Amino acid sequence: MDQGAAASNVPVGVYGVIDLYGQAAQATIMDHSDPTASQELEASMEGEVDDLRFHHLHGRNAKISSRGKTACRPNARGEFNDAIVISNRALRDNELFEVTVDKMVDRWSGSIEAGVTLIHPDSLEFPNTMTDIDYDTWMLSGSAIMQDGSTIRNGYPLDLDTLVTGSRIGMMRAADGSLHYYLDGIDQGVACSDIPTGVYAVIDLYGQCAQVTITGGSSIEQSVCELGISASRTLEQSVISTRSTEVSQRFSQCCGKNIALTNNNSTATRTRAFSHGIVFSTDPLKSDELFEVKIEQVSKHWTGSLQIGLTSLVISDNTPLSILPSCAQELRSKVTWLVSGSEVKKNGEVTRENYCPSLHRLEVGNRVGVRRGTDGTMHVYINGEDMGVAAAHVPKVGDTAVPVAD
Repeated sequence: MDQGAAASNVPVGVYGVIDLYGQAAQATIMDHSDPTASQELEASMEGEVDDLRFHHLHGRNAKISSRGKTACRPNARGEFNDAIVISNRALRDNELFEVTVDKMVDRWSGSIEAGVTLIHPDSLEFPNTMTDIDYDTWMLSGSAIMQDGSTIRNGYPLDLDTLVTGSRIGMMRAADGSLHYYLDGIDQGVACSDIPTGVYAVIDLYGQCAQVTITGGSSIEQSVCELGISASRTLEQSVISTRSTEVSQRFSQCCGKNIALTNNNSTATRTRAFSHGIVFSTDPLKSDELFEVKIEQVSKHWTGSLQIGLTSLVISDNTPLSILPSCAQELRSKVTWLVSGSEVKKNGEVTRENYCPSLHRLEVGNRVGVRRGTDGTMHVYINGEDMGVAAAHVPKVGDTAVPVAD
């Protein structure tokens, strides 16, 4: 933004001078002939500098548009590489960088490559492909995890060569230093560990992948799924169904007053309002038995989301519904452990923070489970991945504990 005339009668042929004095440690010349650089500057002036975008520096065959949100390889049928793009800033811990595959071409073998790098965009001499970089870079190519250009793991659950138009691919450096990839919002598990802080997201528009766009839900802090229902829209229902692994479990007929049980009591639907949606299993869990539910429907009219855990409350189909509170966190007559968001709670009191990725981000198709181990610990699972010990010394009902979800 022009600050106005600072001096007059300045002769022609002058040179620009910058003195990196005191606190100023680094400066980069802005190329105002590059429209994407101007867009970045404009976005920063509008307070959007914190938003994840593609950096205006990129591979020679790439083009950035849509105010830094879309990257493409315009001549996708004439060339297949030199189209690396990188995020405009380093990722925060537990921040998801996600893109949608907009366009594919069938001329080439291989497809998009994705990962993270410690190399600042200004210091990156963009190679033909990102897997040519031999330092401070971790990439997923096909189903192979590569570090500094060398394969360190084969057979990762996500194979980028199988993506199709419309697929969503994301990456996240967790607070514990592990790198996770996501496909259509589902965590594919730990790809590698010991990733340092301050890494940038990298997308290589290679081979068949011709265009990607950063999705709106790039921050782990955003609630991708706010499970709820409008009382005025009774047709919009929140639904979960049981997916017990070893023993056939169903939902107890003792449940919240807004719950309807169908499918031989294996599907629970909240038919109205936003509360009174507690459900239990019909039988207590056996030791190390995993009780798992799959999200079938969601509604985004309310904040909050699914809660899951274990209770020592004795439940049967004949238990009076009047004893049930409006939400699971108010189950305090007997000891109850719940995971709510990313917190673990005992009888409504927080005992652990940042236990797992927030359950507020659950989407249709995601699976959530709970298990009480023989050692008395409670574990929660998200899409089959054990989140670790949530609580110890979990009370029992006889030799077992009863799963509870809200």
